[in-house]
Amino acid sequence: MVHKVNDRVQIDGKSCTIRFVGEIHRWPGSITYGVEWDDSKRGRNSGTIDDQEYFKTAVPNAGSFLKETKWSLLLDSGVSFYEALQEKYGKPKREKEDIYLGTKRVESFGFEKLTVEEQDLGKLQGLCLDHCKISCLESGRNKISNNYSNIFELDLSYNLLADVREICEFISHFRDLKFLDLSGNYFTKGWHSLDQYSFPAVTVLYLSNCRLDLNQLRQLLKIFPSVEILDASKNYLKDIDSTDVDFPISVGELILSGNSIRYLPPSLSRWNLHTLNLSHNAIENISNVRTTDLKNLDLSHNLIADWKTLDQLNIGFPELHSLRVNENLFFENKEDRLAQFYLVIARFNHLNILNGSLLSKKEREEARLFFVSQVSRGLVQYDKSCELWCRLYYQYAPRYEIEGIEESWLGSQILSLRVKQEETQTILNLTILSSYTVRNLKRIICQQLSMNILEITLSYFIAPSVLEEVSQDFTPVSDLNLTNGDILYVKRKQSEH
Repeated sequence: MVHKVNDRVQIDGKSCTIRFVGEIHRWPGSITYGVEWDDSKRGRNSGTIDDQEYFKTAVPNAGSFLKETKWSLLLDSGVSFYEALQEKYGKPKREKEDIYLGTKRVESFGFEKLTVEEQDLGKLQGLCLDHCKISCLESGRNKISNNYSNIFELDLSYNLLADVREICEFISHFRDLKFLDLSGNYFTKGWHSLDQYSFPAVTVLYLSNCRLDLNQLRQLLKIFPSVEILDASKNYLKDIDSTDVDFPISVGELILSGNSIRYLPPSLSRWNLHTLNLSHNAIENISNVRTTDLKNLDLSHNLIADWKTLDQLNIGFPELHSLRVNENLFFENKEDRLAQFYLVIARFNHLNILNGSLLSKKEREEARLFFVSQVSRGLVQYDKSCELWCRLYYQYAPRYEIEGIEESWLGSQILSLRVKQEETQTILNLTILSSYTVRNLKRIICQQLSMNILEITLSYFIAPSVLEEVSQDFTPVSDLNLTNGDILYVKRKQSEH
């Protein structure tokens, strides 16, 4: 088989794309293959040797050169769709064999695989052929095309497919196809004349880790105009403007994690998304995007550095029910992660899930109470003219005139404690809500002292010279009858021998 530039193959079991075929100055007189590895760690260069460039890798240092002799020994060109189908879905059948015991013939049964065309594929509703090293879709197609009528799920992910036109021509035979997974295939050719194809029946499309840029994604979306769930994660997508790509109005769930996006697309307000995943990008700011459709948003593992950005999220997406913002810069190097957790909860109108944790009604109440107390004391900066603050303040901080002095009842909910680590004599100052559970209190202490919550004991004086260990983890701190300034003593549990 003759291999050309942009073909997908495996070398020694590892997938790669051919980027160069020809002679190089270092090995004159012999054919050399230049490849770009899917796993960039296998590479040794970027397609350049001795300052002479033969090809250029998309990922720096992901390339290698192989002599034809080594190439021939390690090459695996992959299999056809028909061969993969035969291997996975061909079934054994009994076949009579003649066996002789002495001179007497005995009838027995052996096994062999039925060919795919002998199978009743019409009963199958899905084909799962991921990681099968499929590099060709045409071979054997005429033998089995009549059996595609009931297939509505097709998984061809992580194969060696490279030609977009070949894929379109192939799936045109799946008239009822609704689910298509092409993740992990790198489409290096066949991008011309795609306008003749359209697959309006497909509603779920997975294109994760295909190294797509915005232009290529736009071309594919024209072919799949009715997609409702789209996974375009781990590609080469950068900032998305309305002129670059506009997602079909049918898309309700969009996954764009693992790209290089720096801000929310301005055209987001025109989409009908209820779920958006932008995790593992480079987002720093939130543009003035507004929509009431979005209910679930994942912005974890980004570069959001300030709390004002979160406030913009609540303004832009007032109906958010689920949010992930963990592993952002505003969470780094902070003393009290639980307090931050509460400060995030209170900033949103209808949040039920935060960073994957289902929030109880009590937790939401505690968070709002804590938030109001911190803002009122000037410990947290927040716009007191906004609608959310006015609503929270009048709900959680009613003010009463007592002896001519206005007092907030919030003061009774706040505890300022000191924590002493007995081994190091370290003193820690904490401000918490008395409604915290003892378990949460221990978690905060362990985070700040770099200790394991399962390896500590927590004690306090219930009377002079009477030190009592706190053993009920899920009781509220208020049950301990602590007052401001009290000291808690923490030490490591003694090892049992």
